[in-house]
Amino acid sequence: MNKYEVGLAFDAGNSVMISAESPEEAASMACGMDESSPTIRHYCASDFNLGDCAGVTVFENDDEVYTDIPHYTLMSNMAEKIKHLERELHEYKSLCSQLQEELKEAGLL
Repeated sequence: MNKYEVGLAFDAGNSVMISAESPEEAASMACGMDESSPTIRHYCASDFNLGDCAGVTVFENDDEVYTDIPHYTLMSNMAEKIKHLERELHEYKSLCSQLQEELKEAGLL
């Protein structure tokens, strides 16, 4: 039986009161506050509302082998598509080089 390290992702939240001209300004101001990078200490842990498990990421030998976290899944799929496109680009360049050599040999270039 294989052993896997499983990372559990939880939603966590905290709120602060901000006076601002618009919601966008309030959001921007909140991101710059100390509260936007919290640490949880025993005495203030009750200030955070932890939700249910929002997803998991499974690792085997330090390699990610599964995730059901939507943005991680999207990024993983995008990375696979990029690898596929890079392989196709490499093949295209190779074919172009071959064609160029054949045209030179035929005296057309």
